[in-house]
Amino acid sequence: KDLQIATSLNLSTQSINNITNNTVTFDASSGTQTITSNSNSFNHVAFNDSAGTATFQLADAMDVNGNFTLTDGIFDQNSKTLNVGGNWSFAGGSFASSPSVTFDSSTTATISGSTTFNNLTSTTAGKQLTFTAGTIQTISGTLTLTGTSASKIKLRSFSADSIYTITDSGTENVSFVDVQ
Repeated sequence: KDLQIATSLNLSTQSINNITNNTVTFDASSGTQTITSNSNSFNHVAFNDSAGTATFQLADAMDVNGNFTLTDGIFDQNSKTLNVGGNWSFAGGSFASSPSVTFDSSTTATISGSTTFNNLTSTTAGKQLTFTAGTIQTISGTLTLTGTSASKIKLRSFSADSIYTITDSGTENVSFVDVQ
Protein backbone atom coordinates (compact mmCIF):
# COMPACT_ATOMS: atom_id res chain seq x y z
CA LYS A 1 0.00 0.00 0.00
CA ASP A 2 1.28 3.48 -0.84
CA LEU A 3 2.20 5.67 2.11
CA GLN A 4 1.61 9.33 2.88
CA ILE A 5 3.89 10.87 5.48
CA ALA A 6 3.09 14.32 6.88
CA THR A 7 5.99 14.52 9.31
CA SER A 8 9.68 13.70 9.59
CA LEU A 9 10.74 10.12 8.93
CA ASN A 10 13.55 8.35 10.77
CA LEU A 11 13.94 4.74 9.68
CA SER A 12 16.59 4.14 12.33
CA THR A 13 13.87 4.53 14.99
CA GLN A 14 10.65 3.95 13.01
CA SER A 15 9.66 0.81 11.16
CA ILE A 16 7.62 0.84 7.97
CA ASN A 17 6.82 -2.42 6.24
CA ASN A 18 7.20 -2.74 2.47
CA ILE A 19 8.83 0.65 1.95
CA THR A 20 10.69 -0.86 -0.99
CA ASN A 21 7.45 -1.92 -2.73
CA ASN A 22 5.38 1.25 -2.52
CA THR A 23 5.28 4.94 -3.31
CA VAL A 24 6.09 7.10 -0.30
CA THR A 25 4.61 10.59 -0.59
CA PHE A 26 5.93 13.23 1.78
CA ASP A 27 3.07 15.72 2.06
CA ALA A 28 3.60 17.90 5.14
CA SER A 29 2.34 21.44 4.61
CA SER A 30 4.86 23.36 6.73
CA GLY A 31 8.11 23.20 8.68
CA THR A 32 11.29 21.28 7.95
CA GLN A 33 10.66 17.55 7.66
CA THR A 34 13.82 15.47 8.06
CA ILE A 35 14.15 12.19 6.19
CA THR A 36 16.54 9.58 7.60
CA SER A 37 16.61 6.44 5.45
CA ASN A 38 19.08 4.51 7.61
CA SER A 39 20.34 2.75 4.43
CA ASN A 40 16.82 1.66 3.44
CA SER A 41 15.96 2.00 -0.24
CA PHE A 42 12.68 3.49 -1.39
CA ASN A 43 10.69 2.25 -4.38
CA HIS A 44 9.17 5.57 -5.51
CA VAL A 45 9.21 8.89 -3.64
CA ALA A 46 7.10 11.98 -4.16
CA PHE A 47 7.20 15.36 -2.46
CA ASN A 48 4.06 17.50 -2.47
CA ASP A 49 3.23 20.02 0.24
CA SER A 50 0.05 21.20 -1.58
CA ALA A 51 1.10 24.86 -1.83
CA GLY A 52 2.35 24.94 1.74
CA THR A 53 5.78 25.94 3.00
CA ALA A 54 7.31 22.55 3.84
CA THR A 55 10.99 21.75 3.39
CA PHE A 56 11.90 18.08 2.95
CA GLN A 57 15.51 17.67 4.11
CA LEU A 58 17.71 14.59 3.78
CA ALA A 59 19.61 13.55 6.91
CA ASP A 60 21.51 10.80 5.08
CA ALA A 61 21.82 9.32 1.59
CA MET A 62 18.61 8.52 -0.29
CA ASP A 63 18.42 5.58 -2.68
CA VAL A 64 15.29 5.56 -4.85
CA ASN A 65 15.02 2.38 -6.92
CA GLY A 66 12.09 3.81 -8.87
CA ASN A 67 10.82 7.31 -9.54
CA PHE A 68 11.61 10.64 -7.88
CA THR A 69 8.87 13.30 -8.13
CA LEU A 70 8.84 16.87 -6.80
CA THR A 71 5.42 18.46 -7.31
CA ASP A 72 5.45 21.11 -4.60
CA GLY A 73 7.51 22.04 -1.56
CA ILE A 74 11.23 22.58 -1.10
CA PHE A 75 13.58 19.61 -1.47
CA ASP A 76 16.83 20.01 0.47
CA GLN A 77 19.38 17.37 -0.47
CA ASN A 78 21.57 18.74 2.32
CA SER A 79 24.77 17.62 0.51
CA LYS A 80 23.71 13.96 0.80
CA THR A 81 23.91 11.32 -1.93
CA LEU A 82 20.80 10.90 -4.10
CA ASN A 83 20.58 7.84 -6.37
CA VAL A 84 17.59 7.41 -8.66
CA GLY A 85 16.90 4.18 -10.54
CA GLY A 86 13.78 5.30 -12.39
CA ASN A 87 12.35 8.54 -13.69
CA TRP A 88 12.96 12.12 -12.53
CA SER A 89 10.00 14.49 -12.50
CA PHE A 90 10.26 18.14 -11.50
CA ALA A 91 6.73 19.49 -11.86
CA GLY A 92 6.89 22.30 -9.31
CA GLY A 93 8.28 23.35 -5.98
CA SER A 94 11.95 24.20 -5.64
CA PHE A 95 15.31 22.96 -4.50
CA ALA A 96 17.17 24.42 -1.50
CA SER A 97 20.28 24.02 -3.65
CA SER A 98 20.87 22.41 -7.03
CA PRO A 99 20.60 18.63 -6.61
CA SER A 100 23.37 16.15 -7.37
CA VAL A 101 21.79 13.04 -8.83
CA THR A 102 23.17 9.70 -9.98
CA PHE A 103 20.95 7.66 -12.29
CA ASP A 104 22.16 4.23 -11.23
CA SER A 105 20.07 1.51 -12.86
CA SER A 106 20.14 0.00 -16.34
CA THR A 107 16.50 0.88 -17.10
CA THR A 108 15.57 3.90 -19.23
CA ALA A 109 15.02 7.04 -17.15
CA THR A 110 12.68 9.78 -18.34
CA ILE A 111 13.66 13.23 -17.08
CA SER A 112 10.72 15.60 -17.16
CA GLY A 113 10.62 19.24 -16.17
CA SER A 114 13.52 21.64 -16.48
CA THR A 115 16.00 21.20 -13.62
CA THR A 116 19.22 22.93 -12.60
CA PHE A 117 21.48 20.14 -11.33
CA ASN A 118 24.71 20.63 -9.45
CA ASN A 119 26.00 17.26 -10.64
CA LEU A 120 24.32 14.82 -13.01
CA THR A 121 25.84 11.35 -13.26
CA SER A 122 25.14 8.17 -15.21
CA THR A 123 27.88 5.55 -15.47
CA THR A 124 25.80 2.43 -16.16
CA ALA A 125 26.78 1.18 -19.60
CA GLY A 126 23.79 1.15 -21.96
CA LYS A 127 21.69 3.48 -19.80
CA GLN A 128 19.23 5.68 -21.70
CA LEU A 129 18.24 9.11 -20.41
CA THR A 130 15.12 10.36 -22.19
CA PHE A 131 14.27 14.05 -21.86
CA THR A 132 10.79 15.49 -22.33
CA ALA A 133 10.57 17.81 -25.32
CA GLY A 134 11.30 21.48 -24.76
CA THR A 135 12.97 21.02 -21.36
CA ILE A 136 16.28 22.55 -20.34
CA GLN A 137 18.61 20.66 -18.01
CA THR A 138 21.33 22.88 -16.58
CA ILE A 139 24.42 21.40 -14.94
CA SER A 140 26.43 23.84 -12.83
CA GLY A 141 28.88 21.33 -11.35
CA THR A 142 29.98 18.15 -13.08
CA LEU A 143 28.27 16.27 -15.89
CA THR A 144 29.46 12.65 -15.82
CA LEU A 145 28.24 10.32 -18.55
CA THR A 146 30.41 7.24 -18.98
CA GLY A 147 29.41 4.32 -21.16
CA THR A 148 31.60 1.78 -22.90
CA SER A 149 32.55 1.41 -26.56
CA ALA A 150 30.18 -1.56 -26.82
CA SER A 151 27.36 -0.08 -24.71
CA LYS A 152 27.07 3.68 -24.86
CA ILE A 153 25.00 5.95 -22.63
CA LYS A 154 22.09 7.16 -24.78
CA LEU A 155 20.56 10.66 -24.61
CA ARG A 156 17.18 10.90 -26.35
CA SER A 157 14.15 13.14 -26.72
CA PHE A 158 10.83 11.72 -25.53
CA SER A 159 9.28 12.83 -28.83
CA ALA A 160 11.02 12.12 -32.12
CA ASP A 161 12.25 15.28 -33.84
CA SER A 162 11.67 17.36 -30.68
CA ILE A 163 14.51 19.11 -28.96
CA TYR A 164 15.71 19.13 -25.38
CA THR A 165 18.61 21.21 -24.12
CA ILE A 166 21.49 20.43 -21.79
CA THR A 167 23.38 23.51 -20.68
CA ASP A 168 26.63 22.74 -18.92
CA SER A 169 28.54 25.54 -17.21
CA GLY A 170 30.73 23.26 -15.11
CA THR A 171 33.05 20.35 -15.76
CA GLU A 172 32.45 17.46 -18.16
CA ASN A 173 33.49 13.86 -17.78
CA VAL A 174 31.83 12.37 -20.85
CA SER A 175 32.81 9.31 -22.87
CA PHE A 176 31.00 6.78 -25.04
CA VAL A 177 27.72 8.69 -25.33
CA ASP A 178 25.21 8.52 -28.18
CA VAL A 179 23.15 11.71 -28.52
CA GLN A 180 20.03 12.09 -30.66
